[in-house]
Amino acid sequence: MRPPLSIIAADTDKDTRFLIRVYLRGYRVNVIEASGSPEFAEIIKKENPSAAVVNFVLDDTTGYRLAEEFSKNLPFIIMIPEGFDLFEDRPGISEYLVKPFGRREFLEALDKALGPGTLKYYLKGEPEDEKPPESRTPAVEALCGYEKLKVLAADDEKPVLHLLRAMLGDKVNCFDTASTGEELVEKALSGEYDLIISDVIMPRLSGWKAVAEIRGKGISTPVIFSSGLIKDKELYETLRPEGRSRFLLKPFKKEELFAALREILEF
Repeated sequence: MRPPLSIIAADTDKDTRFLIRVYLRGYRVNVIEASGSPEFAEIIKKENPSAAVVNFVLDDTTGYRLAEEFSKNLPFIIMIPEGFDLFEDRPGISEYLVKPFGRREFLEALDKALGPGTLKYYLKGEPEDEKPPESRTPAVEALCGYEKLKVLAADDEKPVLHLLRAMLGDKVNCFDTASTGEELVEKALSGEYDLIISDVIMPRLSGWKAVAEIRGKGISTPVIFSSGLIKDKELYETLRPEGRSRFLLKPFKKEELFAALREILEF
């Protein structure tokens, strides 16, 4: 009998790590859990895993970066949140999984990463049948006809900043970040940017007030506001902040971000 396989399940969300364990109960596969990037790196050094299932954002890094560093040793499956179009053809990344994903979808992705047909040799029992996963929308085509942008993005959640950077891809040549409204004002006043993307709710100073302060200093940089609250969208439509701006309700898709870019930058 072949020795069991080992895979790494890396996610700050313990429920996702547990779900992967549940999906593999019918197989002779050891699941090694990692809740952060340092723990992930330590496992790579000590163990000999056959594959890694990694969340797109892990602590202060991304699954992309971990794949770049460790994919010579093992294949990667990257988990991404629903509503974000982040599928990219990168070396070492075998498959993407959109959360929430089903058992069959997960097993198919893992089998592809290990080598088609490999997983069946580690089967302990007949896997439960499931409905096939829904087909996913391919990534939107790159924007054309505009020079690369210098962007300032403000959000108190690092994963959102990582997602924005990934969405914009090669359309930016500079991507600066701020985690508070005060930091947004400071950076906007000290540099020249083509675009500001600002969360509405941030510590100490809201996105509304930060942009108003920036406008008061004579800076007319276009702004895309974002928030997960419907009331903020209604407030935006009622008050219409000064200057060129748009509003995106979280979570938004890549095509929605690009549509706002086209409008606000007059593509």
